[in-house]
Amino acid sequence: MKWVSHVSLYEIAIKHEIGKLPQLSGTPKAFFNQLWQDGYQLLPLTTDHITAYDQLPLINDHRDPFDRLILATVIHEGWPIMLSDCKLSWYPGLINVIW
Repeated sequence: MKWVSHVSLYEIAIKHEIGKLPQLSGTPKAFFNQLWQDGYQLLPLTTDHITAYDQLPLINDHRDPFDRLILATVIHEGWPIMLSDCKLSWYPGLINVIW
């Protein structure tokens, strides 16, 4: 099963609105609908995900709250994560990155 976090969808909507996602054609709603058509499941944000945030070390060069909350979610769920951000290698032993 493939999952997409509410956190990712929120970040996409914000970045689209402020013009940081020019490659996103259409609206965020159309993008979200396409995800569901492609078989992705929506993972709601829970208090357990927020609580897992404490397990992440605070790294000066990686303070992006969206990335950190996604990482906390992955830690709580015990799932691997697929992202291209090289900063994920800064969390060895906490997350399983699929490149």
